[in-house]
Amino acid sequence: MHNYVRMYERTDNMLYLTIIVGLIGISLAACPAKWLHHGSSCYLLSTDVLDWPTARDICQAYDGGYLAELETKDESDYLETLAKQTDFWLGGKDEVEGHWKWVTSGKNFTFTDWHPGEPNDSHHDEDCLHLYGPHGYHWNDSPCNRLQNYICEAGFKIAGPLIPDIGSAGKK
Repeated sequence: MHNYVRMYERTDNMLYLTIIVGLIGISLAACPAKWLHHGSSCYLLSTDVLDWPTARDICQAYDGGYLAELETKDESDYLETLAKQTDFWLGGKDEVEGHWKWVTSGKNFTFTDWHPGEPNDSHHDEDCLHLYGPHGYHWNDSPCNRLQNYICEAGFKIAGPLIPDIGSAGKK
């Protein structure tokens, strides 16, 4: 009977240890400095203006970053509420006219939030996706060489139970 009690004590101790390590891991899960957490992603709303290809390159310079790919209404609504005062590049492009894809993942759009009448490829040079203020921050196609802000996205990472990621803004 004595060994039987010790076995339960060890099991209880392991359970407590597992819970504590798990809670520490959860508390260390965070987005890099200046990034915002929503759902399973972290977002950085830029304060500088760039053309679409340069914005894509800047986002990719962050560890695991890319121009934001909005795959759900919740994600789109969240970023639209933050995008007030300026327009923002997103990670979509129609490299084949009228066939929009998320460039980093290569996925076709399964969710869209186009403003009515968009995309319209005005002047036959609107191949990049952005949130457009005059359209209530719904999606619009725009010339890729236009200078504007951009939104980077990265997966929400758990730093680990013992070694938190306390680096700068997530740049390599």
